[in-house]
Amino acid sequence: MKSLPSDEIHVWLMRRPLTLDPAMLALVTTDEQKRAEGMISQHRQCEWIAGRALLRQCLGYYMHMDGLALAFDKTASGKPFLRHPDSPAFSLSHGPGWIACAVAQADNIGIDIDSEVRRNRTDDIAARYFHPAEQDELAKAMNREERQCVFFRQWTLKEAYIKALGETINSVRLHEIAFEPTPDATLLPLFPLPTGRWQFLHWRFDGNHHLALACQRPECDTGRTENAPCRFWLWDTETQSRHELTDEWPCTL
Repeated sequence: MKSLPSDEIHVWLMRRPLTLDPAMLALVTTDEQKRAEGMISQHRQCEWIAGRALLRQCLGYYMHMDGLALAFDKTASGKPFLRHPDSPAFSLSHGPGWIACAVAQADNIGIDIDSEVRRNRTDDIAARYFHPAEQDELAKAMNREERQCVFFRQWTLKEAYIKALGETINSVRLHEIAFEPTPDATLLPLFPLPTGRWQFLHWRFDGNHHLALACQRPECDTGRTENAPCRFWLWDTETQSRHELTDEWPCTL
């Protein structure tokens, strides 16, 4: 897998389309199209098809295969994986304005993307599901805008970790999962981690979106302890092309 270095995490981003585009339908299988047709909401149909299109194009690129030829399966807990030898770990997330796919040569990876514009009852959620340290950080926020920013950083990190484990928010004790920001911008888990080398990352971009990553690698696969670098690409559905986001990430999206 020459296009995916063993020490990197790659993230493909796509703006969430408002309507179904024929170009996207051509990038998913007939079965996936039929599944989308069974969804009552056209909004959900569009979101799901766009996510599958991004997933197949992204993984097809690294597997050197036609994305439509990729075969997926699920673990007993429902976590998807590729039924191909030497497949990378991957994770997909849908946000209000963006869809993201993360890929790495790792044991597990999880990504979550969300936005402060959601009309969630964040105070009620935090009171029920947040760690005491997270609730303390929220209480120190100076205003609602800062509180929303803190909440969605905390929430997306939880979601990314849960996805990496292959679990759901209903199958874990959410109030025990928390991360403490440190002066050097790393994130310190406040709970015991499963075996392996874990990396947690978070970005805020596009004014109000949050993106979090959790990646688990073997304990001693390279002998290195520093965080793996993360690279980002913006994918265009119509042209089926991508370009890397370098100096402008994450400011100008």
